[in-house]
Parts: sequence; C-alpha cells; structure tokens
Amino acid sequence: MAVGGFIYLCDFPTDELLRIRVGESLGMWDWSTASCDACLLDIEDGAEVSKCGNCGAVFHADCFRNLKSTKSVCPRCRVSLDEQE
Repeated sequence: MAVGGFIYLCDFPTDELLRIRVGESLGMWDWSTASCDACLLDIEDGAEVSKCGNCGAVFHADCFRNLKSTKSVCPRCRVSLDEQE
C-alpha cells in the first residue's frame, strides 16, 4: 500500500514493517557477467563454456559434463543434453 510517497511492506517472518520510498531504486541487476546455469557461479572471461542448444543456457565445461553424466537434462528447459555438445 502506498501512503504519502511510501510503500509499506510486512517482512516475514519477523512481521517488521518495512518502509520504502516510491520510485527509489533498491539496487540493479548486473547482467554484464554471465553465470553458469548449473552451479550458479560467475563464468570468468576466457573460461571454456558449453551452451544448451535449445534454450541457450550457459555452463562451465565441467558442469556441463557433470550434468550429462548425472541428470542428462538442462536445468532451465529440461531438454535432454545427451545429444548436445
């Protein structure tokens, strides 16, 4: 609910009332760094990567090999990784 230029939110589980100024930025996402869709860690520049041919998910090369040997599906789109390089 916005009252007097503020939004009031109830924080769970403490039930503390949070007050946020309308239009104020709480932070921004940094999309300049790619992250591995398997381990969720950042992918460093120049690192060997693999992509899902279906959805474009990006993985560290080791994470991709581990996914293929265990679950065999992309964690993002659930398509089989068995036939992808």
